[in-house]
Amino acid sequence: MTSLLVNLAINWAIAFAAWAHYRNRSYPATDKFDTFWPRFFAGVIDSAVFLPLSILVYMTGKSSAVTSTHLLADFIDSILWFTYSMALHAYSGQTIGKRLCRIRVVRNADEGPIGWREATLRDIVPFAVCIATVTATPWLPMISREWAFTLLAAIPTGWALLEILTTLTNDRRRAVHDYLAGTVVIRTTCGDERPNKSLQPTATAVMPPAVAGDHASRSRG
Repeated sequence: MTSLLVNLAINWAIAFAAWAHYRNRSYPATDKFDTFWPRFFAGVIDSAVFLPLSILVYMTGKSSAVTSTHLLADFIDSILWFTYSMALHAYSGQTIGKRLCRIRVVRNADEGPIGWREATLRDIVPFAVCIATVTATPWLPMISREWAFTLLAAIPTGWALLEILTTLTNDRRRAVHDYLAGTVVIRTTCGDERPNKSLQPTATAVMPPAVAGDHASRSRG
C-alpha cells in the first residue's frame, strides 16, 4: 500500500511539473510532430488520474491469490480506462494529459479531427487483450490464474515498449496505434512560419522635398 501511495505522489508531482512546463510554451511549425516527450508526460498525467482506482483494486485483493473480487475490480478498471481514452479522443482528440501537454490526435491524411472509428482503433489491441485475459482467468486452474494475471499486468508495459520503438523510427513520431488508426499526434501551440501580414510595416508615401515644400506653400496661401 505504501508503494502505491508513493507512486501516486510521484506521478502527481511529475504531472504538475509537466503542466507547468508546457502551459505557456509555443513552438515553431517545424516542431509540429516533435511529440515524443509531450506524449510521454501526457501518459504520466493520465496514469495519475487513474492511480486512485488502482489503489482501490489493490485494497480489494490484498491476498496473493487472484480472487473473483480482484478480477472484477481489474475488469472495471480496464473498462473505465479504455472508455476514458476512446471517448475523449473521439470528442476532442485529447485526453486530460494531452490537453495539459498541448498536443492533439488528428487524422494523418489531412490533420482533421478524428472520430469514434479512429479513437477505437487506437486502443483496440490492448483493450481486446486485457478484456480477453480478465474474462478467461476465472475459468483457468489457480496456477494458470496467477500466470494469466501476471500476463495482464505485463501487457501495458509490453505495448508501451512497442509504441516507443515505432515512435522513434519515423519523422512524424507515429506509434503502432497511429498506423492502425491512420492518426498522428501534433502540437497545438506551433506558430506559423509564414510572416504575419498584420505585423509587416505598411508602405507610406514619401514626397520629395521639392514637392513637399510646394505643397506647404500652397497650403499657407
